[in-house]
Amino acid sequence: MSKLRTWQEQLQDMVDKGIDAAEKTQKQISARPFKLAERVETEVRQHRVKNLRKSYEGATGAVFDQLRSFNSRVGNFAADLVARLEKETADTARTVSKTADEVADDVSSTAKSTATEVSDTAQKSANKVSRGAQATAKDVSSAADTASEEVSKATQSARKTTTRAKSGTQSQSSGSKSTTSA
Repeated sequence: MSKLRTWQEQLQDMVDKGIDAAEKTQKQISARPFKLAERVETEVRQHRVKNLRKSYEGATGAVFDQLRSFNSRVGNFAADLVARLEKETADTARTVSKTADEVADDVSSTAKSTATEVSDTAQKSANKVSRGAQATAKDVSSAADTASEEVSKATQSARKTTTRAKSGTQSQSSGSKSTTSA
């Protein structure tokens, strides 16, 4: 019975380590587009990108929390199984073997279906975040282009005004010289 308990603990530890490794890798990969978006965003869009990042991190955090919760449930289920097997030790080896096989099939089926659901949810979340990041990048780029055009127009207008002001000052200086000499 202690072997079953050890196997159950090892299985749970392996799943925990796999979840942690997947989360770390996913966070490293997902951080790149956000760093790029934060570099090019203007002050006007800064709030929007940060909220998008918070939403994304919240969604991915929820996915990994679900995986941890699932692993905990599997661990509890396995612990309950071990307790039941210890109580039924008096039964024949055939009965214990048959029960363990049925439970293993149930756990395997549940694990497969839950893993598929979690994978689908994670993919959908990643797709939504990717589309949101692309839209935000386009918005930021468009805002930067518009601001650049407006600065260009303002610069041209300021140059024209300066040129006119200089011309007006020169003509007044010429007119006052001819009036003074008369």
